[in-house]
Formats: sequence, C-alpha cells, structure tokens
Amino acid sequence: MKSIFLAASLATLLKISIFPNTSLLLWMIIALCIDFITGILKSYSLQQARTSQGFRKTVTKISQYGLCIVGSMVFANVADQKSMDTAATMLYMFSDGLVVFLTYIELTSIFENLYEMNPTSKLSQYFIKYVLNILTFQLKNNPVTKITKSNDPETTV
Repeated sequence: MKSIFLAASLATLLKISIFPNTSLLLWMIIALCIDFITGILKSYSLQQARTSQGFRKTVTKISQYGLCIVGSMVFANVADQKSMDTAATMLYMFSDGLVVFLTYIELTSIFENLYEMNPTSKLSQYFIKYVLNILTFQLKNNPVTKITKSNDPETTV
C-alpha cells in the first residue's frame, strides 16, 4: 500500500499526464502471463528441464518492455510539458502502438508455444498452425512471398 501511495505521489509530483492506455497495458500483462504459463507447459510436455536461464529471459523481457514503455512516456510527457500538442498526440499514439506491438509479440509467442507442445494434434494442425501463419505473415498466397521467390535465382531453376 505504501509503494502504491509513493508511486502516485511521485507521478503527481512529476506531473506525468500521459500514460499509455491502461486497458492495453492490462492486456499486455495478461499476454505476458499466458506466454509464461504456456512456456512452462511446453517444456513440461516436451519433457525439457525448466532452467533458471528461461526464467531470466522472462525477467529480461519484462524489463525491456517496461523500459520501452517508460521511454515512450518520457518523450510524450516532455512534449506535453512544452505545449507541443501535435508531438504529444503523436507520441501518445506511439506509446499505445508500442504496447499493441508488444502484445502482438506475446500473442505470437503464445501460439508458437501451443504449436510446439503437440504439432501433430488436430487442434495444432487445423487451427493453431493457421493462426500462427497469419500472425507471422506466412500466408500461402502472399504477394510479397511470390515476388521474392520469383526474384530468387535458387528457386527459379
């Protein structure tokens, strides 16, 4: 309780007025937790040892995400304090976009974990695989893929 009061007091003291959308932050945190759980379940189903290195990667990921979000908040608040309305609006949208992008990364990781748990199951073959292909832009008739393959000398043999 004291730490929440201290953080609120500090935020008020610094006049931080621009935060990323709290519902987006909540969804990102939920995705982080689900990714962590599916990572543990994947290692359990593949009978791999859960090591402290894997847990450290999670802590590193959380700290990197947090620092990116704080950095975007700093820029947005500086622009807001200097009455740069257009820049503040753009940086506010950038902060929200950053949280959406980080949530997308976590969602992709969740589906990768689910697919790797049992790639031969019907759910993996008929649902998870296709969702993962969509999330990673590996669409069958992707025009970008067709162009790159047609320009690649190894594939035009």
